[in-house]
Amino acid sequence: MKKISLLIFLIIIALCITGCNYKDSFQEYDIGETVVSNRDGYTIKLNKNYVVDHIYSGKSGKDVIYQIDISSYPDILSDSKTCYEGKVRICYCSDDYLILCLFENNKYVIVDCKNNGKVSYVESISDYDLSDFIKVEV
Repeated sequence: MKKISLLIFLIIIALCITGCNYKDSFQEYDIGETVVSNRDGYTIKLNKNYVVDHIYSGKSGKDVIYQIDISSYPDILSDSKTCYEGKVRICYCSDDYLILCLFENNKYVIVDCKNNGKVSYVESISDYDLSDFIKVEV
């Protein structure tokens, strides 16, 4: 009887751990917090309108930066706009800009969140003051 009770308790705990992460709105998630996670990958909030979707695919995987429609929560990727695809190590996040540090060649991508997700590439981010940014490891 003790084994069955223990098994039922462990099942309830496992269900709670996997299901208790759901929140009522996208705004309730903190920057850097995982919004969605499944066997295919996970999605992390970067700011109020952007997420990174890390997709497991083979050995390398890939990351996709999306400008989302928060009104479509919880299916936030349904009406989203792809801003960048590649392999991202770190993302520095603010409401106005995302600075993506890439795995390839130590390059950087700047996503202008104020300008509809316009993407530009730079060789260095030493000219940027990152003190107002939140660092998110992808």
